[in-house]
Amino acid sequence: MGKIGVYLCKCGETISKNFDFDKVIKETESLDNVIVRVHNLLCGQEGQDIIGKDLADGVVDRIVTVACSPKLHSKTFGNVCEKHGLNPYLLHMVNIREQCIWMTSDAEKATEKVIRLIKAGIRRTQYLEPLEQKEIDINPDVMVIGAGIAGVEAALELAKAGRKVYLVEKEPAFGGMLPKLEHTYPSGECAPCIFAPRIKEVMDSSDITVLSSTLVKNVIGFGGNFTVTVEEKPRYVLPEACISCMVCIEECPAQAPNTFNSNRDTRKAVDFYFPGCAPKAPHIDESICLRFKGEQCTKCKDVCDFNAIDFEQKVKETEIKVGGVIIAIGSQLYDVQKVFPEMVNDDTNVFTGLDFERMVSTTGATKGKIIMRNGKAPASVAIVHCVGSRNEKHLPYCSGICCKYALKHSHGIKEQLPTCKVTHVYSDLCVDGRKMQQLLNELRHEGVTFTQWSMGENAIANLSKKGDKIVVAGVDQSGEKASLEVDMVLLATGMKPHEDISKLVKQFSLSERGGFIVVHHEKISSIATTAEGIYIAGTVGGPKDITASVIEAKAAAGEVLATYVPGRKLKLEPMVAESDPDLCGACLACVNLCPYKAPSFDEKEKVVVVSDVLCKGCGTCVAACPTGAMKAKHYTSEQIIGEIEGVLT
Repeated sequence: MGKIGVYLCKCGETISKNFDFDKVIKETESLDNVIVRVHNLLCGQEGQDIIGKDLADGVVDRIVTVACSPKLHSKTFGNVCEKHGLNPYLLHMVNIREQCIWMTSDAEKATEKVIRLIKAGIRRTQYLEPLEQKEIDINPDVMVIGAGIAGVEAALELAKAGRKVYLVEKEPAFGGMLPKLEHTYPSGECAPCIFAPRIKEVMDSSDITVLSSTLVKNVIGFGGNFTVTVEEKPRYVLPEACISCMVCIEECPAQAPNTFNSNRDTRKAVDFYFPGCAPKAPHIDESICLRFKGEQCTKCKDVCDFNAIDFEQKVKETEIKVGGVIIAIGSQLYDVQKVFPEMVNDDTNVFTGLDFERMVSTTGATKGKIIMRNGKAPASVAIVHCVGSRNEKHLPYCSGICCKYALKHSHGIKEQLPTCKVTHVYSDLCVDGRKMQQLLNELRHEGVTFTQWSMGENAIANLSKKGDKIVVAGVDQSGEKASLEVDMVLLATGMKPHEDISKLVKQFSLSERGGFIVVHHEKISSIATTAEGIYIAGTVGGPKDITASVIEAKAAAGEVLATYVPGRKLKLEPMVAESDPDLCGACLACVNLCPYKAPSFDEKEKVVVVSDVLCKGCGTCVAACPTGAMKAKHYTSEQIIGEIEGVLT
């Protein structure tokens, strides 16, 4: 082994002014088998050229840089090594900026620490081994999980570029929240009119495979090459055979409350998920169907002339190989029963914002009429904001959409019931944007009242019944008690994380915070997750409206298109684990613990082998192996012990 080149960077004066730089140079030069170079800005071209010249002249055959974080410049100095024929894994970066001078204010102590870190780096470098970086083919196909507006937009963007897309949806039909809405804010545009053309585009696309009633069961692989196992539940109605004649629905004797319409009407056991849904066929709900409750009912099958009913369908598992995954399962509305457990039921005229959406929808239970449970139109309505939001007992954040759809609702009430008295009870109004402010001004002009109250311990207001009226009580901004008596109350609730997020986080080795998926960088990489090849779009990452969700969907699709290009090779990380068959005791601890499913048991040889394609080099298996059979390349025991010894000498 030749000499080790130690390259100290002053980083202007950012580094050098904080400790005794001359002493560090002198101590380093006194070490055996070391050549020391000093530069003002090592990462600049001139600094890189100094390293390159030493490599080209054969002066050094291992490199130690003493500067800033490897996160910033490991690629910079690695490229210098490769350019001049040195394996980049014979480079070690000592981070004295973040790990020393930025956290050690005492110059004398900082000097001592820098010297020890340099000695540790040199000692470690003596044990470094050249590693080979392999390449494999990229799979350009993409899976989109969640077929709401964000998932659909992402799938369409990808299909336009000719990519094969698997659109996976948990429910029997895709659409998410949008089909439940009648109008969108602030323009009042028809929500189904926005979504219907996209439904057609998806169903007509030869590049999009729609998998409804489907869940992700298992995932192995990494960005560029995932194998995703999905489980498709039977719908018992064959979409390819059904002509949507609805005869089966008419004949079905079983029915139950229709959750899509907030339980204000009923649906049959065999029925469409919602009007105009896709796939354009009904499905059989096992929780309602008499046949799945032990009775021998076959009425739907008997009347179907097209053999579209198939009670023999079973759960189907399929392995799908893709390069990238976009998660767009959305979020859920907060459960108002946790805020007003006694007031939200079939006996009161207290409705959530989503209940009201279905009320004003022409496909809803009341066919668009704003009526109370007694069938009469309300003369007064209170819209209560921040229900479950901005409260440590419920949701500690503002969802940013509740105020906006509350304004939309009051506009809808005034449009249908001009004489109805509408009062907003709010703490703060979140109505950003020119058009939303314009809508707010119009509502005030139309006579809608806005009254500001203080947030209470549980909510901004308390609700109680008083005969046929509802009393909304609270405290105004001056500290005085305030109350309203109204016919109807609408609750503006915020968004909470989807119940399936935690499962997907585990399957794809992601991170979550507050129940939402964590992104790589909030500002510049808000659709990339902490796992390579996994992207998000829409409210799975936090509350947002339709516009922001669509923008994220297009951005996520763009990232996938730019990253996983057909024909491009994917470089594998060589810093992976490997198993020594002579030491392996076949205890399978590594197999059971690995989050990436990289180790597997070879039945023939009776030892564990590690897939360098699946391994991410996390070191879990190395730490768990009781026999020392597992070795982490670039982080071997010799390298780590050598680094520790360097610190202590």
